[in-house]
Amino acid sequence: DDYYDDCGILRIDLAAAYEREDVICSILNLVSVPFMTLFGCAKIATKAPIYAVERRAALANAGYAAKRQPLIGHDGTHYYDYWQMLRD
Repeated sequence: DDYYDDCGILRIDLAAAYEREDVICSILNLVSVPFMTLFGCAKIATKAPIYAVERRAALANAGYAAKRQPLIGHDGTHYYDYWQMLRD
């Protein structure tokens, strides 16, 4: 029960050579909307720490917005630096 209810979490693991805005934009444009449809969620979120400049730029260009709200784990741990996109 937190801000991320009804939200799919997208994990994108890339080798350092592919951690570029153009590559990440291509991936996001390919998977974001189908992800929400396939998993039946109203929004999608993915992590992008402050130092992930290329990833954050790609997320902004793909329609994601940075969120201040933490994702709260089952053990109560708070996780920050999530970006979110809502289904149209």
